[in-house]
Amino acid sequence: MNPKDAHEISEALKLLQELYSQRPNEWLPVYAAIGGAFIGAIASFFPILAVEIFKNRKEAKQLESSMVVEITSLVELIETRGYIKDIENIIEKFNLDPTLVSHTYTVGVDSEYSRIYQANCNRIGLINSDAAIKIVKFHQLIDAVVQDVKPGGALSKGSKKASFEQAKIIFEQALQLGSQLRNN
Repeated sequence: MNPKDAHEISEALKLLQELYSQRPNEWLPVYAAIGGAFIGAIASFFPILAVEIFKNRKEAKQLESSMVVEITSLVELIETRGYIKDIENIIEKFNLDPTLVSHTYTVGVDSEYSRIYQANCNRIGLINSDAAIKIVKFHQLIDAVVQDVKPGGALSKGSKKASFEQAKIIFEQALQLGSQLRNN
């Protein structure tokens, strides 16, 4: 071993001795505790967030599905009972008899015909905005017709041809929305 190598080894040993003879950092345990708490909080936050997102999506899908099923049932009921055909027949009576000034049309409608919508309309914001718009619009249109045809409504008291034409247009718009929702 030459003197140069001995000198380098001596310097390396001095450096190692200085490293191990220094006082340990007093703040290291504090840093470790804060870091551990932070990592623990983040590690527990993300699974909770993921579960909440999944739960909200599932709830929104169930809500949308139940409202669409209710609308589908109402559309099928309207078609089966022939309410639009009844209104078309009344309009035809007006066309055939120019002396006819007024006609009546009454349908007994249960006030809870849209139970699912009525119970959940305050949660409509949870679902897809396109579907929500169609669902609300459908119910507004159907409610307008229901108000007209139920006992005490405008058509049940006796109305002119124009009122029946408007009711037919509103009914058809509602059925079109119902079909769109059913096919999505």
